[in-house]
Amino acid sequence: MARSSVGLNVVLIGATEQVWPVAGFILSHLPLGWTLSVLEDQSSSSSFEGQTLAWDHPFFKDAGMSSQELMKLCSGYPSLGVECENWSGEGSQFLAAQSGDLLRLNDIEIHQILLKAAQSQGQSQHLNRLYEPFRFCAKAAKAGRFSLPTNDPASPSALLAPELAIDWKAYSELARKKHGGSVKTYQGIPVELISDGVDDRFRAIRLENGELLEGDLFMNMSANLEELKAAGLSDIRKPVGCYSWFNRVSMRQVHHIEKSRQGNPRLRACPDRVEIQTPLKNKTVEISLWHADAQAREGAAGSECQTLDYSSNEQPWAKNIIQLGHASAVIGPVFSADLRLLTQQLMRLVSLLPSGRSMQSEATAFNGIHRDLVAEISDYVSLLFVLNGREEPVWEAIKSAPVSAGLRRRIEQFLSRGRFMPYEYEVFDRQNWVDCLIGYGLVPQRVTTQMRTVDPRLMAPVLHDILGQFDRAIRNMPTQERFSAA
Repeated sequence: MARSSVGLNVVLIGATEQVWPVAGFILSHLPLGWTLSVLEDQSSSSSFEGQTLAWDHPFFKDAGMSSQELMKLCSGYPSLGVECENWSGEGSQFLAAQSGDLLRLNDIEIHQILLKAAQSQGQSQHLNRLYEPFRFCAKAAKAGRFSLPTNDPASPSALLAPELAIDWKAYSELARKKHGGSVKTYQGIPVELISDGVDDRFRAIRLENGELLEGDLFMNMSANLEELKAAGLSDIRKPVGCYSWFNRVSMRQVHHIEKSRQGNPRLRACPDRVEIQTPLKNKTVEISLWHADAQAREGAAGSECQTLDYSSNEQPWAKNIIQLGHASAVIGPVFSADLRLLTQQLMRLVSLLPSGRSMQSEATAFNGIHRDLVAEISDYVSLLFVLNGREEPVWEAIKSAPVSAGLRRRIEQFLSRGRFMPYEYEVFDRQNWVDCLIGYGLVPQRVTTQMRTVDPRLMAPVLHDILGQFDRAIRNMPTQERFSAA
């Protein structure tokens, strides 16, 4: 992190439920002598309430929040994956799970060994079925188990990559109580950016009541500020994802008493919508992404529906204003994509804080990182949509929709020899990508050159022993409910 002899005042702008979780993280990384002011934008809407991140994510840890605290105070509920239902057709199921890399045998990936075995029997189309038992994290999640990863690399539990869903509104309130005394807080509606008249930078934001909020570096999460279109602010937006058909979103909360209704988060494909269910300790948050025509026809959620603009600002840092979160890009709520982007932006941003009021080089670096992050996260979400196996017209249209050059290249590479080239920042684990490519129905045409001379039958005893270790480890893991109640 850059340390500066010039103390700058950072102004963070956004809806109340957006700014306080971010403020807690930013405060822990501010250089000595810097200050933080928070503007709660009264005109900006808040984010969805059920959000999921990695169990030990730095976004929480650096803000001084433990996972146990989040479980207790923010309705936190743990999981090992997301159940994807009906994506390959009605009744189909696949569990997408973050995971460490599976053990390699003689430096050969397990799916390559199984592919060679399936090819030798003329059964390549069954690779998914053969490979599924080796997906340890998904297997544990399906069994309703949960555990934290062990430090023993020889244990299957070292593969675990647990996640935690929380009530975002409750988390924001907790962050405000914890960090509110460390910042200057303002409330109002921003209406104008004031230039300093010297080097084409901005020195203040004027609020609707006439008050001026001065700063050296502005971090904006409010769409309202973006719409001011101040002179020189970049707003070059590029469409993202291949799922723009489902752009009408509604949300509701289902309060329940029976713990049996909890479990893993669910992502369900329906003829005219996508349903997202995020279990929390005392309720389930349900989000529906509607096809626009279907929403209008059925009047889904009435006036509570919002329209999502799946797009990204190619240059979110311009002059001394940084657009973050929804102000910089909208990827959507599937797999908590928007929150994952925001937290990744913040982790990169704190290492690029400028050493003074000149910040062009830092802005250029951040804008490049932002584009790469948007590409990976939107590609991961798009993969599920573009490889769907449904037959309704809207789903057929998505199959043939153009995808990014990066995603197309990775699909082609995997189809060729079963290889996956990771992204630079790996927001989603490499093993998770491989599992999803196979689970969504892709079958490589050939094994790798390394596998050509290997007889998979010789590896059968080792593979059998691995499955035995997996089963024993899962039996010894506590259930989700037991872990959550501890």
